[in-house]
Amino acid sequence: MACRASCDYRDPSSYRIYHSGCSTCYHYCNDDERILTTTDGGALGNIELRYSPRCRTAWARTGFSQVNIRIDSRDRNGNHRATASSMVGDHGFNWSPMLDGTRFMVRACVSIFGPVTGQTCTKRMALPREGLAEPHG
Repeated sequence: MACRASCDYRDPSSYRIYHSGCSTCYHYCNDDERILTTTDGGALGNIELRYSPRCRTAWARTGFSQVNIRIDSRDRNGNHRATASSMVGDHGFNWSPMLDGTRFMVRACVSIFGPVTGQTCTKRMALPREGLAEPHG
């Protein structure tokens, strides 16, 4: 059922994955969302790295508004695969599009612009196989 790369750059709250060979049997990727890790950047904003075990995807989420959030993925050798970002406030929700996290290391970041500027990121992590996150530098 995992959508993996076909979910790249999609909204986890509205992208449907179908199952059981049924045209009305589906799940949204955020239906089973879990938090891998959270980083509190104080005035720079907090950022969560979330994932869907069913879709095998990950995305960034923040509680702040008027910031840029992004998720990026790299292979295990550190080579860049993809980046998905969005400006919170532009589209009415506070998360980034999804990226495939099946065989990749993912990281979520939030950037703020204005009187306070800077960036806060989570650790780069692999999606868990059995529900436990695997932190990586």
